[in-house]
Amino acid sequence: MSARQELLQALPNQPEKVASLVLMYLHSLPGYVAPEKPVPAAAVDYWESYWSKVYGSCEGMEWDEPEEQEFEVREEW
Repeated sequence: MSARQELLQALPNQPEKVASLVLMYLHSLPGYVAPEKPVPAAAVDYWESYWSKVYGSCEGMEWDEPEEQEFEVREEW
């Protein structure tokens, strides 16, 4: 179960004060940008909409990818 799913299950059982404090904490995390316009129901998840914006802004760009190696050599433990 993801952390998001656990949070969604646990919050309804908590007092309103706890839910508002959790929301304030999540909004204070680095990288949070308040939505400028209403988010469509399909993209309610903040991170899902964030990454779709990031990848959408890079549409059509070529990526310099390193050549694939056959085997990765690691140090002995």
